[in-house]
Amino acid sequence: MFLLIVAGMTDVSAATQDETEARATPAEFSTGDATLDQQLDQLRQLTLRLDALAETTDGVAWLSSGVPSLPSPLPNTLARAADRLGQELMLLEHASLALRGFSSHPRPRSAEHRSHAVRGTEQRSTLDLAEAAEPINLAFEIENVGTTAIVNPRLSVGGGPTWFDMDSLLTVALAGTEGDEQRAVALWQFLVDSRSRGDPASDLYDLHDPVRLLNVFGYGYCDDAAEAYAVMVEALGMSARVWWLNGHVVPEVQIDGRWAMLDPDGEAYYRHPETGLILGVEQLAENIELLGTPVIPAGRSKALYPFATVAPLFGSQEDNLARSPRAPAHIATMSYVLLPGDVLTLSWHHSGWRFANNRYRPPNRWGNGRFTGHRSLDISVDSKPLSVDLPYALLAGRARSSSTAPSPPAMTVFARATGQAWVALTWTRDEDSRWTLPLTDALPLGMAIPAYSILLRVEPSGSNHTDASLELELELIVQVAPRSLPALHAGANEVLWNSDSPDGRAIVRHYMDDR
Repeated sequence: MFLLIVAGMTDVSAATQDETEARATPAEFSTGDATLDQQLDQLRQLTLRLDALAETTDGVAWLSSGVPSLPSPLPNTLARAADRLGQELMLLEHASLALRGFSSHPRPRSAEHRSHAVRGTEQRSTLDLAEAAEPINLAFEIENVGTTAIVNPRLSVGGGPTWFDMDSLLTVALAGTEGDEQRAVALWQFLVDSRSRGDPASDLYDLHDPVRLLNVFGYGYCDDAAEAYAVMVEALGMSARVWWLNGHVVPEVQIDGRWAMLDPDGEAYYRHPETGLILGVEQLAENIELLGTPVIPAGRSKALYPFATVAPLFGSQEDNLARSPRAPAHIATMSYVLLPGDVLTLSWHHSGWRFANNRYRPPNRWGNGRFTGHRSLDISVDSKPLSVDLPYALLAGRARSSSTAPSPPAMTVFARATGQAWVALTWTRDEDSRWTLPLTDALPLGMAIPAYSILLRVEPSGSNHTDASLELELELIVQVAPRSLPALHAGANEVLWNSDSPDGRAIVRHYMDDR
């Protein structure tokens, strides 16, 4: 009765504009089965209505009057129901992906590609697309073809730095700027251009790390953008704080002793009409009319949020709260190692996998990638666990043996993802009848924070086992922010390769649709 009444609601208002946009975005995920797609879509629409209704006072009052027997407080009940349905929906999507297997590869097998060999710590190459139309970038790939490990491979197009760490981000964002105000505006523009709005992948501080936000996910709520901006400001040695308004979160930076608000999620800031100085939250709250003249990114014809939307957010001064930025204890880097034979493919598009923290609204855009590599798992008693570490969120994976024998290998393999408990893996057959271990069972999809590493250890199942090691072919699916990838353009492209390995050798492949 309860679910039928809620599902029948067709007119529920959204809490905030960015959440409305996220709800209105059609899901890109498809199972490939029309009937299952329809059932998943019905579940998705029900969760949206439950979630929206939980945030709507008028809707709650209407429903409460019609169904007096429902428990109280009703908003919490609806929110819990939406979360539960969202969790079930994500489990269904992931189950469908698991059934589909690993056939959907982030690298387009039949696409046009350009490749070039790279070596050492720095190399510049030119890829000439002069005769082609503006290409659609699909994926790029790095394969270690040498005999030594490649530490921290990095690639950029146009000769500029990558987004490898905080210093790299600041170098890109602040190019050509002078003085605190120019730097503050440049950081704002950089975040406007480098992220989008959508349900955050994690509720914890992972998305407040600018390196993770922009390289791994690329989307989040207003608080993620505000906190990331404030973290970048403080990395420059400037003072920052974050304001929690009535339904919105914005950052402030101190410029010449004054607080100035630049909103990367709302894509606007405001200047005093006479002095030209960038205004702070308290000034805007006391002079609401100034919110009617925003400074917006170049090329935009109007503000993202109209005056009628932002005025109540700033004007309700009694619940506006300023506090210090909340960031992870350590800012991440995009550090990793490719052993000989390892391949990392990163795509501008996705195959359905995403870290969703039990949320049910997919972002407008995200990408998947795939890591493959051979590893030898020591099965001696005193052996240390094998660790695979990547800077991208681990979503799914498998470890394939070479055995096609009637019985699986006589050993139990355990896996443990970042912050999780050890999980005993079950041997299954893959599409080639090889005995395979599903690593996805050990990865924390729908948990508080994604995993960036996974450990493997083995226990022989019998005293007659004579092998010294278990040879495995690892495959891991990861999540990547497409805007962080090195895109090629029509004309001559200067490609810069960097690594921390003087003797490293690799092949870099760029996959594209040249129209």
